[in-house]
Amino acid sequence: MNHHLSEVLERIAYAKEIGADALNLRDCSIGKLPESLCELYNLQELDLSGNQLSDLPENIGRLQNLKFLNLNGNYFTTLPESISALKDLEALWLQANQIVNFPTNVTDLTKIKFLDLSCNELVCLPESIVSMVNLVYLDLEINELTELPEDLSTFQCLKTLDLGGNHLSKLPESICVLSNLENLYIGWSYLSELPKHMHDLVNLRCLDLIGNWLAESFIEIENLKNLKILTLASNQLQQIPENVYKFRELTHLDVSGNQLANISEKIIELKKLMYLDISSNHFATLPETLRKLQDGQGLRVQLAESLSA
Repeated sequence: MNHHLSEVLERIAYAKEIGADALNLRDCSIGKLPESLCELYNLQELDLSGNQLSDLPENIGRLQNLKFLNLNGNYFTTLPESISALKDLEALWLQANQIVNFPTNVTDLTKIKFLDLSCNELVCLPESIVSMVNLVYLDLEINELTELPEDLSTFQCLKTLDLGGNHLSKLPESICVLSNLENLYIGWSYLSELPKHMHDLVNLRCLDLIGNWLAESFIEIENLKNLKILTLASNQLQQIPENVYKFRELTHLDVSGNQLANISEKIIELKKLMYLDISSNHFATLPETLRKLQDGQGLRVQLAESLSA
């Protein structure tokens, strides 16, 4: 028996002895879990991240009190059917595995609020994912997705959605009915336009659209009255879209890496703006309007190194 497995068995035995409700087996360099793990009936939190696991014990479903399961950084390509027995699970982390097909048995876990499948190899999402109506946080960043289910309207609890680093060329219109959405990340995709009713996301506070193909024919989203952070870096903008100047709560604006040569005087209407990144554009000098904002409201402007402030 290698010393890694021996240590794991000792931790499990001790957890059983004291009736522990949490167990940390992170970075234990193990490729298989002992069945004795499934006898820890009081467990609510289980961290198995950073190992070499590709499967879970057949009886993992016995951990009926489990609420948090961390499987980040392993070798999972799918999950065993028995995981669908973890009916009280609220958070499941599967970041940095090797999952190509979304595990459909996960959609049976309707109490899940936090689901992280970032940094995998997902090519599509099952329609059944819409049954996960209690999701508050969904991270699908850095996968191989080319489209999303057409109807996302059941995700009414969703507050954070990360779709960055996929191959999405459009978003379903139904994303615009997610009225509680606060953070939306869609960077490094292939978007050239946004859904027509994007302005209905009135609770949006952070919108990240870095690295897309958006030009200044920006969809009207002036109703985003609570937006504080907007990232439009590395797109095809020749000017800041007019609607941006209506985001009166905006504190951070990143338009770096575009084709801007000037900035409208309307920028002064953004009274709460604290940070503006205009680096890697076509400015010869710092626009006078920005000089005034620097002096008047303490605006921090990020410039190219060669551009004189």
